Amino acid sequence: MPSPGEDGTTLRVWGRDAWCANHQRPKLERYDDTLFTVFKTIHYVEHAELTAT
Repeated sequence: MPSPGEDGTTLRVWGRDAWCANHQRPKLERYDDTLFTVFKTIHYVEHAELTAT
């Protein structure tokens, strides 16, 4: 999650659509010299306990 100071930068760089989108499809897009990617989790493995690794 962006910090409060990064919110304005995110809106300025990516636009309101990227900031407000709840469910984007998986994709890879190029914006000038920046790559923007969205991944979808396909499998989750529950752990017995949390570790600090």
